[in-house]
Amino acid sequence: MKKLFETLRRNGYKKTSLSVQKDNPAVRFYQRLGYEQSGERLDHAGHEDYLMIKTLRGDSLV
Repeated sequence: MKKLFETLRRNGYKKTSLSVQKDNPAVRFYQRLGYEQSGERLDHAGHEDYLMIKTLRGDSLV
């Protein structure tokens, strides 16, 4: 993931986002990587998801 963040920054991206089901243990993983919850929604199958956004800072890989 850190390589992905570095590549995105190098290519001019300021933020990245993802959607993850609320009950997925990966939510904590994404939070540790710097993602923050910015909203909630239902996915195509009716599962409750978090929309998570991470600001890509130039001085840090995480």
